[in-house]
Parts: sequence; C-alpha cells; structure tokens
Amino acid sequence: VQGSGTFVRKVGVLATSFGLDALGEVFSDRENLSVRIIDASVKRTLGVEREVLGLSDDETMIAVERVIFHNDEPFTLHVSYSGFDPETPTVESMLDTVVLTSLMFQDGYSNFKKGELKLLPVVLDSREAELLKVEPGACGFKLEHLFYDFEDKPAAYGWFLVSQENMPLVSRVGVWNG
Repeated sequence: VQGSGTFVRKVGVLATSFGLDALGEVFSDRENLSVRIIDASVKRTLGVEREVLGLSDDETMIAVERVIFHNDEPFTLHVSYSGFDPETPTVESMLDTVVLTSLMFQDGYSNFKKGELKLLPVVLDSREAELLKVEPGACGFKLEHLFYDFEDKPAAYGWFLVSQENMPLVSRVGVWNG
C-alpha cells in the first residue's frame, strides 16, 4: 500500500547441505596423488569391523591402512576392512584407491553397488597426527564408509581421517543469484 512504509521479507533457509568438495577435488587430481601403504594384512575378524561386515568369529578379513598424499603432502589416512575370499580379487580392489573412491565421487564404475557415508568430528591421536603431519590433538573429520556388494551385503567398511584444514565444510545460506 503506497505510503505505508517499506517492508523487508525475511529470507528463509529451509535446507542446506555440506559437500565433500575437498575430497572430490583431491581424488580427481590423479596426477598429484600418491599412496603409502602402512599395513595390508589378512586377520581374524575383530570387534566392530566384524559386526558391521556381518562376519563370524572364525572368518578372516583384509585390513588396509594407507596414507593418501596430494602434492606430496599427507591428505588423508584411510583405514578399510573387507571380508577375505581367496576366490575374488578383493585384495587388489582394497589396495586400489580409485576403486574405493569411485562410488563416492561417481566416476562411473565401482566394485560396489551402493554405500553409506557418515561424517563425524574427531580429535586425532598422536599416531594419526604424525601420519597426517599435524599436531596431536588436532581436530579433524572421520568420513566413515560402508559399501555394499551387488547382493546388498556389507562388503567394505572403513574411514578416511582428514584434518580440518584439508577438508573445510562450506555451505551456502541465504539468497544467491545464479
């Protein structure tokens, strides 16, 4: 109504999301990636990993721990577990970082049908901090993953540990033009 004043409508924020842009950018830059395997072994199943993968006490699993470097600097510590079946190329796929990350970043192929990701805040212990070249007690993120095979059975479980400097969470709110 003319002459009644100026009114500003409140901007509503109904939904927002945080992307994994930093991880996606690093893993897509394959020319500047390198991997150092810390441990790759076949072990008897233990605690949480056994339960998540649905393995029995007498089954064995593959455990892989690696540091993934980007531009010669440690970017993430990746720990992953999978049931061991000597009849399948599981060991090769567990050691191949590209195969493990293709499902998350939709490169078009994967040994897995689907996956669940959970992002958790963490405080890095002294070993993790040393491997990632940050101060012990530094904050970071744990991107936990559970990948399923094509029969919808849990096939690989693990996590990426990333310092907060290497994976900032950025979200846009408010009015963005374009």
